[in-house]
Amino acid sequence: MEQLNLLKIECDIPGMIRINGDFAGQTPAPNLCRYITEQHIYLEFIPICQSSYGYYLPIARMLDFDKEHPNILENDGRVELYLLPENACTVIIKPPLLPTPCIPCCIASFRFSADNSQYVAEIYQDQTINLALYDNNGTTLLACMFSEAPLKSARIFVRRINGKYFLFAEGQIDEKTLLLCADISARSIIFLEQCNSYRILENGVELTVPCGCREFCLRCLRINLHRDDPFSYHIEQLSANPDGQALCIALFEAVRYQDAQNAMQLLSPSLREQLSFADLCEFLGDIQGVYLPLCHESRIATIFKYAPNIYRVRFFRFQISQQKISNLEEQ
Repeated sequence: MEQLNLLKIECDIPGMIRINGDFAGQTPAPNLCRYITEQHIYLEFIPICQSSYGYYLPIARMLDFDKEHPNILENDGRVELYLLPENACTVIIKPPLLPTPCIPCCIASFRFSADNSQYVAEIYQDQTINLALYDNNGTTLLACMFSEAPLKSARIFVRRINGKYFLFAEGQIDEKTLLLCADISARSIIFLEQCNSYRILENGVELTVPCGCREFCLRCLRINLHRDDPFSYHIEQLSANPDGQALCIALFEAVRYQDAQNAMQLLSPSLREQLSFADLCEFLGDIQGVYLPLCHESRIATIFKYAPNIYRVRFFRFQISQQKISNLEEQ
């Protein structure tokens, strides 16, 4: 990228920011921005509080804007870059959390029979919250981390789907449901997802997840419950009169998840005559999501992957006519 001019720093955790050794501000702050002349930036975050269930750790990363492609040294996901127009960049810091030491304890336990065998499944806490499946002799058949954050209302159950037994574990985190599904016979995790709600069907599982606005949601269907089978996604309208921004966010999410039918229904009849779904996908590109902080009434900010943990933000303006998107153009 060209000469970086403006750096915006975002972090939800209270702490101090230093840039190239100099104090740059305190987080969280709505508009922590600094003008930058250097192309090699040494960014430090020092936490000044602890979580109710652990200790945040300081982090330091070198951000390199000198090359043709921006780079994060030690790019482990703790720092994300969002490249904006006008040579600006938003840096999002996600400091690591060291859980508070605790005595291991069982949160939920479930004994069951499947395929003429006896099993015990447990959700237990030991630093993180984990799930384990044992046979009748106490041999561990499957173990994984279930959640880093505390869970409420944890439970385990088994369902038979398409003639096979599947183990489910769920718990509540911040009004969301964390759901795990495991294939008992294959001793493998099928998925671990956070959702608003879910339904177990005769041939699979359907999850409902948010999609960036309250007027729409995503319905995620997974049938056959094979580890390599993907979810299929469909946009569902929840409000009778969504505003223009919600309609546009739903359109981008429908394109992102390849829901052709509902994407085209969001367009006005005249625009549908001009564009096929393939045209729409080609025009919008490989969308990774919507960047809500920079969206407003007639403009949507969209995220495109540039490199691991580095994204480019593009802006699209839209027009609405009779509750449909009648025009869409890149700004």
